[in-house]
Amino acid sequence: MSDDIQVKNAPLIRSVRRGPDLPSLSVDEFELIGRTRELNQLMSLFSDQARSRVVALVGLGGIGKTKLAIAFAHRIASSFPDGVFFYRAEGENIQRAITETIRLLAPTARLPSGELDLLFLYRHLLAGKRVLTILDDVENEETVKLFIPAPPSALLVISRLNLSLAGVAKVQLGLLTAEEAVSLLRANLDTKRDFKFAELAHIAEALDRHPLVLKLAAEYLNANPLLSIDEWLAVVSRQRQQNTLGNLLERLLARVSERVPREQIGVLGTFEGRFTLEAVREMWEADERTAREKLDALSSIIVMEGGRLGIHELVKTFLRDTFRGEIERVRPRHAAYFLSELRQIADQYQDLSQRPAALRAFEASRADIEAGHAWAQQAASMSSEAGGLLINYVTAGIELFASQLPAAKWVGWIERALGECEKAGRDDQQGLLLYSLGTALLNQGRTTEARRHLERCIAFARVTKDVRTEGIALGALGFVHSQMGDMSAAIRFYEQNLSIARSIADTEAIANAIGNLGIAYASIGEIHRAIEYFEQQLAMARSLSDFAGEASAIGNLGLCRSAQDQLEEARSLFEHQLTLSRNLGDMRGEASALNNLGSVMLKRGDIIKATDAFERAISIARHLNDRWQEGRLIGNLGNAYLAAGQIATAIDAYEQQADIAKTNSDRAGEANALWNSAVALEANGNIEAAITRAGAALNIRRELNDPNLTKVADWLRAHGVNELSEFHPE
Repeated sequence: MSDDIQVKNAPLIRSVRRGPDLPSLSVDEFELIGRTRELNQLMSLFSDQARSRVVALVGLGGIGKTKLAIAFAHRIASSFPDGVFFYRAEGENIQRAITETIRLLAPTARLPSGELDLLFLYRHLLAGKRVLTILDDVENEETVKLFIPAPPSALLVISRLNLSLAGVAKVQLGLLTAEEAVSLLRANLDTKRDFKFAELAHIAEALDRHPLVLKLAAEYLNANPLLSIDEWLAVVSRQRQQNTLGNLLERLLARVSERVPREQIGVLGTFEGRFTLEAVREMWEADERTAREKLDALSSIIVMEGGRLGIHELVKTFLRDTFRGEIERVRPRHAAYFLSELRQIADQYQDLSQRPAALRAFEASRADIEAGHAWAQQAASMSSEAGGLLINYVTAGIELFASQLPAAKWVGWIERALGECEKAGRDDQQGLLLYSLGTALLNQGRTTEARRHLERCIAFARVTKDVRTEGIALGALGFVHSQMGDMSAAIRFYEQNLSIARSIADTEAIANAIGNLGIAYASIGEIHRAIEYFEQQLAMARSLSDFAGEASAIGNLGLCRSAQDQLEEARSLFEHQLTLSRNLGDMRGEASALNNLGSVMLKRGDIIKATDAFERAISIARHLNDRWQEGRLIGNLGNAYLAAGQIATAIDAYEQQADIAKTNSDRAGEANALWNSAVALEANGNIEAAITRAGAALNIRRELNDPNLTKVADWLRAHGVNELSEFHPE
């Protein structure tokens, strides 16, 4: 465990929670040795009356910061009834530090791919709650700024750095006092040895009263019962100018070398995060009984947390510096082991009912899974075996990584794996990788690139007779065409997707294809047909316990009811969609539900509520960097401004929508923006500019075979324009 102040029997706090809807964790009583003053200082800073909601606990490595924070967390838990969460920042990896909080607050949440998107969801879920987040091993001040919560939640930061941020209170944790250091030694020494206070005080002073070093010293004295205090002090004196911690660890290695070979101790430095007994067995190539016995011999440097083993960071650094060769030799074994673990997690992830458990397992092993992939990527240029591992890492976790990795990182992983496939001639994997690359690019709004890769994917899948990959790629290609406004092509691809899904009895793919067909038919005005598809989608989603699919189907049904002017039923459906999306932590779904609510409120004439809903949806879309959705939402906000008589503001919104749509190759969105702008310009008395915009909209709608083409043409004729072929897109 990081930092070693003395909290006896202190398990890692994953969550200390209260409330009828939240799981609880029993709180043990802790016997603190020292640090009473600092503990009281923390309690005071986080009291209800205090102004400080962000506090930094700073001090040297191994000085006891983490255990003090754990003890404090249990003392303060009742003041934060919605949860106390404890995480290690592990450098600058924001995503790993906050994912578990989201999982606890919204267990079925669909996580966004980007780190900033994840952070936005984290803050969104904390809004209005009383949660204390404890972030350990913080390495820079920027991380602190990103995690600062809104009141009444609070943040405790633990760092070796002397952080200096405005508005952040600081508690400095120094070395133990002489009395505290002696108490720590007594607590760890064999009770059969009767040391006097003065003798222990000499030891404490010789070791600078550093908690971790004192603990290792007690271990050494227990193992050498014939060693006198004077002899021990002589040893320490000779090493006074050297690395005392390193020397103590070397002595520990020498003492246990008969039970645990040095190189086996060294390879424990291979692990990036917390690890399991099974992982140690694999690295040591040992049976379970032998591995347990050897780990028992190393109990002074290995701790158990949450069912997993861990090594203090200072000890890990020592092992990596001392056993570089041994660690490099087992890197391939480490990568192969965590690939097998990834496969097990990915299999579990396929079962919707097991998905939350799979995500927890992934987070627990994530650091080592990513380390295994990193080694394979580095070694691939020199080893075909490593190149194969690299491909297998990406293909084994393809669905898991798509939802959990930052989008840019995931695209890079796929591109490198594709390169290795081409080099190794593994055509059987290229189709799946091309599909994943296409969908990843599509999520980034890179529509043209996505289309190219999806078309290549379909060609590969047909050559290799990979029917499932062909089907899902056809569905994704349909979505590309829908975003480009070509709904006839979208319907054609969705129907092919549905046919394949039915032929292989893929229920989830069938539901997705049916939902996409409903959206496509609704967009061309065939509402009754769309409703039939959405009702099928809803029934299938509920049978699969697919809550995200249920929310989507309910929202789509609401749009159909709104189109039929059944506004009260539509509003009820949209509110249900919003509740489901928020419970899932699905920000895209929440933005969609808010947009839908805004639209129905606008039709009901409640402009204030409509504007509020659109603005909240735009805020989410911007945090998600979803430019396609942002453009559509800005256009809807323009409709609200127009209805309120704010014509100039509405025109400005439509111009923004048109610019965004053109950038995203969203032809249908561009046509809508141009037409709405024409209507607003006419209301403002600028007929010439209105005719220009309407003409550009007409040309795009003619290109898309849009059923709204006639409305625009009739408007132009009513304004004296009879030769409609003269207009061209701007």
